[in-house]
Amino acid sequence: MIPITGFRWDFGDGQTCSLPNPVHAYASAGTYSVGQVVTFDNGQTCEEEKQITVSESGVCNCTADFTFAPENLAPGEEVRFIGQSAPGRECPPGTTIEWAWDFTSDGSVDSNEQNPVHSYTDYGTYRATLTITCHGFVSTLTKDVTVVNDTQITPSPTITTPTMTPSMTPTTTSTTTLTPPPQITLRADILPLSVTPGTTSEIQVTAEHPEGGSLEGTAITPRAVNGTFESAGNSTVEGMTDTV
Repeated sequence: MIPITGFRWDFGDGQTCSLPNPVHAYASAGTYSVGQVVTFDNGQTCEEEKQITVSESGVCNCTADFTFAPENLAPGEEVRFIGQSAPGRECPPGTTIEWAWDFTSDGSVDSNEQNPVHSYTDYGTYRATLTITCHGFVSTLTKDVTVVNDTQITPSPTITTPTMTPSMTPTTTSTTTLTPPPQITLRADILPLSVTPGTTSEIQVTAEHPEGGSLEGTAITPRAVNGTFESAGNSTVEGMTDTV
């Protein structure tokens, strides 16, 4: 078997290809003569031609479509155009779109970007045109862009949120004066003053209050047991001395 060294396809619509198994889409319906030329290693060639018919449903087409914002323009304000065209489902994988924008419909191409930005210096109505080319198929769409005078643009209403001020409750300051407790004077009376060991001596304690009144009671010194002194000596009771 002689090796094949090259392929050449002619799809009949002006497009050619050198791949062994190409994929091709036609831009319009019709009947096309598809020719193939195969070149072998020994220099010989083999040619073959067939007719194919392309219906409207099988055409790779793209429809021009775009939006722009904002819609209410002032002179000098930028407007962004968004190209929203995409290859049709009949188009082969990898099909790209060529963009051509004419912002004033004067016949000149102002941008080849998909999403260009433009500004109009004067107010009036302009006709912006998008022309796309997709696998040889051409589609065009024109829309009106209105630029109004600054005084014709209605500003958006401003919503003011009221500021809430918390009510202030007056603070009452209370002053408390602390009065020290009154001094209470204790007085002890010992009867009798001289006693013998084993004898009970009664101590009469009187508590005097400066505002009047008194509190009486009977107390015995730590050396006394049940009010009876057990040994001779001096006994001190609340600053007073008792001699036994």
